[in-house]
Amino acid sequence: MTAAPPTRRVALHALAVAALAGFAISLGGAPYEAYLLAWLGPAGLALALRWLADAARDEPIRRGLGRASLLGLAAGVSANAASCAWAAELFERYGAMPLPIAWLLSLLLFVAQGLPFVLATALAWLLHAMLVERLGARSPSVELALVPSLVIAGSAAPMIFPWRIGNSQTGFLSLAQIAELGGLPLLDLVLASGSVFLLLAWRRRGRARLGAASLACLVVLWPSLWGAHRLAEVRRERAARPSLVVGVVQHDFDVPDRALPERWEEQLAISWELSRELDARGVGLLLWPESSYPWGLDRGVLGLDPAAPDAYPAELGMIAPFTRERAVRVPVVLGAITRDGAGRAYNSVLAIDDARVLGVVDKHRLMPFSERIPFYDALPFLHGLVRPGLEPGPADGGVIVVAGARVGVLNCYEDLMPDYVRALMTHRPSLLSNHTNDAWFGRTRAPWLHHFLARARAIETRRDLVRTVNTGVSGLVASSGETLAWTPTFERRTLRVEVHLSDEQTAWVRFGDWTTPACWALVLAVLARWLGARARGRSPTPPPVLA
Repeated sequence: MTAAPPTRRVALHALAVAALAGFAISLGGAPYEAYLLAWLGPAGLALALRWLADAARDEPIRRGLGRASLLGLAAGVSANAASCAWAAELFERYGAMPLPIAWLLSLLLFVAQGLPFVLATALAWLLHAMLVERLGARSPSVELALVPSLVIAGSAAPMIFPWRIGNSQTGFLSLAQIAELGGLPLLDLVLASGSVFLLLAWRRRGRARLGAASLACLVVLWPSLWGAHRLAEVRRERAARPSLVVGVVQHDFDVPDRALPERWEEQLAISWELSRELDARGVGLLLWPESSYPWGLDRGVLGLDPAAPDAYPAELGMIAPFTRERAVRVPVVLGAITRDGAGRAYNSVLAIDDARVLGVVDKHRLMPFSERIPFYDALPFLHGLVRPGLEPGPADGGVIVVAGARVGVLNCYEDLMPDYVRALMTHRPSLLSNHTNDAWFGRTRAPWLHHFLARARAIETRRDLVRTVNTGVSGLVASSGETLAWTPTFERRTLRVEVHLSDEQTAWVRFGDWTTPACWALVLAVLARWLGARARGRSPTPPPVLA
């Protein structure tokens, strides 16, 4: 005879704790950066799962999979509602949607963004079921199972605005340095395991408490001590490397202004005025934001079309009037929409010097719906109804050699894609340059969150990252992960920053994500033992699970 399902009171308490866990994780991000509070997140989620397991002690554990998934959903929705609350304003302002519809779409976004938490709690519950039902585990299996599950889910579940629990520790500079060894998955693992061991130390007694506390200290203190030593080393190495003074233009054109062709000449004039100010202060390179040249450019005229490789770049008289007016004395790297002879459009970043195109990089990771219709090529019935949008550039990104530096270009939110940046590093850039237009987010926390999430790329690659953003946040993130300069949002600003060039190849760049495969290996080992026990006909009746 099986016991009744967990009481409603226990279920509600578990849901509340799971939601608070997600909220705690979100507090580790911008603008709060309360990274210590984020350590309550995995522990809170593990505690909610433990309550669920204890309440369902005598029933077949696999029956609790739906309830465990619901805990993950509560955590995921809470975390994303707190960090992405700006979504409703975005839908209402730029999607011209009624507020109720905007909030409904926001909720759907929060659910989609919360899928990694759902996958994590579901996988943790399945691991717990295998450990208990067939292997007779007496350990706190559901808590420990959550650790690899959070790492795996962070890598497996797609997100529109990608972030992981490890991002919450970017402000914890000593600990964040381990990202050069294994990227954000390694930070996920340290945060999840340290948090869960602290929970076990609080709940256990005697030697078990001492053992859990010792493991928590080992997991947290060793990477932090190593990171503190590495941080000092990175600062010394960076100071000794060659430098380049870069001017960053934040021209502050809001979405309605950019939509008015009659204001484009005025906007271009403002960009040149800001550039001349920076040039007068002494810079070696100027950076403009994404799509900062308001008119579309013909790739053939620019000499970028293979069909017309020797074409004279006449249109550059409007972009860079070097030959006639000598507006600035240094190269400019700017964003523009370019079109080829077949009418295909690209979101491009070009480097221009003395009316010559030095290089171009086309954006590869296009925003779904706003830049590219998903699965357009596989859905022929759409071809006569709508245009596909922009064309993607090469998958491994590109480098532009300009001003004596190899500039690795990241267009728009490509600075949030660790795998894309790692592919770009095969071209060995000496610095990273992000060109973005975040005006769509309005006066919300989203631009600060974008800047916060991008900071991890500097640590993973040990490259200085310069961000030039239309309405901010623009800034310089050093190879140590420290933001050395930044601008407020929706203000016309310039930055003059000194970047240091590097050719270092980190372990993350060389080997990529080894943490997630290691966690998968652990899961598969448990599965293999469970299948072996099942084949031998081992009794599925478990002993009591210790709380």
